[in-house]
Order: sequence, then structure tokens, then C-alpha cells
Amino acid sequence: GTLVAYYNGLRMKAGDAKLFEQSTGYSIYLEWDTELRKTSDVLDIAPQYQSTEHYTSTLAHKTNHSFKPNCDWVHAQHPCYGKIPAVCTQENVKQGEEISIHYHYELDVAPQWYVDFWMITE
Repeated sequence: GTLVAYYNGLRMKAGDAKLFEQSTGYSIYLEWDTELRKTSDVLDIAPQYQSTEHYTSTLAHKTNHSFKPNCDWVHAQHPCYGKIPAVCTQENVKQGEEISIHYHYELDVAPQWYVDFWMITE
């Protein structure tokens, strides 16, 4: 596959992940294995940097969810940010085709839109 986007943001320890007044919807564990999450760093994008008008250094946070994605999450060693999540294609993606990724939310803590979408696609 081809690496198409990096995911970076404010890096913090999992226990410190409540820095913003409310959930940003952009928080992601550096490690996605359930056991490793206990000690994993978390990356989050502050509300003022969620728009591409104010932040374009990494763009994986703009990748839409799909239960049948054309990309996977991988780890990448970025020259400035170190080890971070990245989006890599599973197959050839044609020009103009939307890039999509599976968010892998746990249903008991997933946003309602995700649960609703899961219910109609399963």
C-alpha cells in the first residue's frame, strides 16, 4: 500500500487525555492494541486546529470512516513527530476516490452516529 496521511496532534499520556473541556472527537491512541492502550500515548487535536484552515501538517484526522475501508491504520516513523499513526492504502485508489478508514471504536463507548451506522451495515 501507499502511505497517504499521517496522524499527529497534542501528545499526552492516556491518563492525561482529558485536557479539553469536552471530547474533541479527534483523540486517538498511539497504540491500538487493547492491552498496550493502558500505557499508550494519546494524540488529540485541539478544537482550534481541527480545520484545515488552521492545521495541515498532518491530515489523517480528515479521513472518513467506513466499515469497508480502502485504507488501514499503520505505524509510521515521521521525521519530525517520531512514531505516529498513519493511513495506508489497501489497494490502488483512483484519482478522485474517497480515502476511508475503519475507526475501530468499541461499541460501548462509540459515538451514536457510529453505532447507528454499524447497525445498518452489519
